[in-house]
Amino acid sequence: MTITELHDTYDQRKDLVEVARPAHRKSKVREVIQRLVGEGNKSILDVGCATGEILKPFTMSNDITGMDCYNAFLGRAKANGYLRTENIDAFNDTFPFGDCCFDIAFCGECIEHGVDTDWLLCEINRVIKPDGNLVLTFPNIRTPISFLTMLLNRAPMFAARLRAEHVRDFTTASIRAALTENGFKVLKMVGVDFCVSSSPNGVLPQVASFFPSLASTVVVVAQKVFQATYRVH
Repeated sequence: MTITELHDTYDQRKDLVEVARPAHRKSKVREVIQRLVGEGNKSILDVGCATGEILKPFTMSNDITGMDCYNAFLGRAKANGYLRTENIDAFNDTFPFGDCCFDIAFCGECIEHGVDTDWLLCEINRVIKPDGNLVLTFPNIRTPISFLTMLLNRAPMFAARLRAEHVRDFTTASIRAALTENGFKVLKMVGVDFCVSSSPNGVLPQVASFFPSLASTVVVVAQKVFQATYRVH
């Protein structure tokens, strides 16, 4: 099964996941975005936008462009107020935008779905203006429940595994290293919640805010500090 086939299979379930996802996850991301956009009039790139549901509240006062490799969602992102949408494989394709043209990029739980994360981050860095911001969320595999599953000889929760949609694993330390390597300075990390099962529903969101390194989902705010150059390692 190819990466594209995996995406086609799992992306069709995104609507169900979004319905089940607790409201506090969306609200934490929106709180972070709101602080960055201020009164609005910002240009925002949503990488892996799906239907555009998370950033929908910001479409009235900002110009938002969406990218996704699953074409079926892009019409709905348009309907949700996105100014422009592009069918792009963010891990392989060059983004169809000029250098330094967006104030903010949002990449919500996308980075774990592709192998070449340096390409993804370099392209995001390229299209963000100097001192612009990236808001990135990712599933953290360093969680209390993951410690337990590893003792039982099972993979950590949300980890890459056979024929799963996640192909890269991240902790707060490794995501910081990836961002730093690709031209960003991490300004803040916020934990979203703690998951205790495979359900998308989390618990203790207020506590997770203060312990991002152990939270199941983490929101990262980063700033572009230099123009990154893609290198084949």
